[in-house]
Amino acid sequence: MRLNKGVFALAAAGALLLAGCSGSTEGGAAGSEGHPASNINPKEASELKDGGTLRMAIAADVEQWNRAHLNGNTGDVGDLIDPVLPQNFTVTDAGVFTPNPTFLESAEAADKDGKTVVTLKLNPKAIWNDGTPITVADYVATWKATNGSNPEFVVPSTDGFDQIESIEQGANEFEVVATFAAAYPDWQAPFSQVQHRDAVANPQVFNEAQISEPNLNWHTGAFVITKIDKGAKTVEYGRNPKWWGEPAKLDSMVIKVVPGEGQGNAFANKELDVAQAIDSSQYELLKGRADADLRGALSPQWRHFTFNSKAGLLQDVELRRAIVKGINRAAIAESDLAGLPVKPETLMLNNHFFMPGQEGYQDNAGEYAFNQEKAKAELEELGWKPGADGIREKDGKRLTIKYAMMTGVFTSENEGKLLQAQMKEIGVEIELVPIDPATFSTTLSSGAFEIIAFTWIGTPFPMNNINQIYGNGGSNYAQIDDPEIIEKANIISTTLDKAERIKLTNEVDQKIWDNVHTLPIYNRVLFVGVPKDLANYGSFGISSNTPEVRGYVADAK
Repeated sequence: MRLNKGVFALAAAGALLLAGCSGSTEGGAAGSEGHPASNINPKEASELKDGGTLRMAIAADVEQWNRAHLNGNTGDVGDLIDPVLPQNFTVTDAGVFTPNPTFLESAEAADKDGKTVVTLKLNPKAIWNDGTPITVADYVATWKATNGSNPEFVVPSTDGFDQIESIEQGANEFEVVATFAAAYPDWQAPFSQVQHRDAVANPQVFNEAQISEPNLNWHTGAFVITKIDKGAKTVEYGRNPKWWGEPAKLDSMVIKVVPGEGQGNAFANKELDVAQAIDSSQYELLKGRADADLRGALSPQWRHFTFNSKAGLLQDVELRRAIVKGINRAAIAESDLAGLPVKPETLMLNNHFFMPGQEGYQDNAGEYAFNQEKAKAELEELGWKPGADGIREKDGKRLTIKYAMMTGVFTSENEGKLLQAQMKEIGVEIELVPIDPATFSTTLSSGAFEIIAFTWIGTPFPMNNINQIYGNGGSNYAQIDDPEIIEKANIISTTLDKAERIKLTNEVDQKIWDNVHTLPIYNRVLFVGVPKDLANYGSFGISSNTPEVRGYVADAK
């Protein structure tokens, strides 16, 4: 996906890719307790040996292999497909963008009569796997599919693309000239990736052609998918013979479906080379492997609850406002993070866009902070009275709310049980409804939940694509339509004054709190276990994860 997308990552206990509603552009944050902005054991290519295999995992089978589709907007799909899609920019952990010369010779933006005009000079050597050159035709087709002009293309967000009024050929087919309707400060975001023109030719192809398996002709890059074994649930990659850039250091990569905490055991048994530790049991398991290096860094991932405003009793915003005051987020963070080398209190999140310590961050939780007595009082005012068993009732109905709990996912299960216990204290019954992690994206997109917890994965664009999740975008799973948010988000996306953008973004954030759309819990420090001799891989923060530079140190002992 383009870098401004927000994503959810199942490997990270239910996570989605955000459209730039999170992340850090400054690298690191206050309260980071010394955790770096990235931790990947960086090495030059000359320090690495040629060859070797990297074995990784995702948490569940994917339903949609189209990275640009709403249901392909997951961390698992990203892990599978990003290595075989164009990566137009490299990004440092401080959020500095540089054109990736294997795809872009240059990328420049200029102001012309108040409009941002972007000129991309494409590498003429860059080709898709079917041999077709990557040209302006691919950019035009991608723009038309994702700008919202045809709603039959099921995309997570149209933000960015819907601000472009034209994409035209420049000096030749390898020069892309895109004109935005107004100023657009985050112009790199919609151009971080591009799709093969045939993959986005029409809605039917876009929505259906890559269900259950990908079209390899529409890929490119240093690696190519060589085998998909549905029985073994593995995807194998080899060096791409059509690659025009510097050869990949690894011979091959393998990604296997390993649900939940099974990844820790597989890593400990040396069946995997990479595993994430998001809880103490996994951390200790990974640490116990003799050659393991646990690489921890701040990440753009953040845990939260999403409330479905169209489901059951949650359709009442006053009820949502009351019950969130009964949620002890600090206790949930402490439980989730217990045993990890972090201080949960420094990672608490009271903003939907900026991470603690990042420029622009301010605590907007205000009256929605934990206050059990206030929660009880407001429920009383709404007419919800305690029944014989303590659960509140009104007009013959019990105050029961369903929580969609991903089975085998520690954070989802833990947060559900804690929510259940905390809500019982204020007279709210939480029914835990188990769901298969493999159905996570469709559970969200179909609205088949009342409350659900997962991880948003942010990007280097904290003020971009606000509408994807909180406005009229495809990832507004809370289904709250707030015209004021949409209006301000459109202003933010076209405002060059950074201070004004930050001010408006925090105003939008306050509206999100008032709507009880999403309740942030904490920003995650991500720990990734790898062999000590693996280089250019680990916990990336917001920096680039470039597959061709992954490899093993040549003189490793």
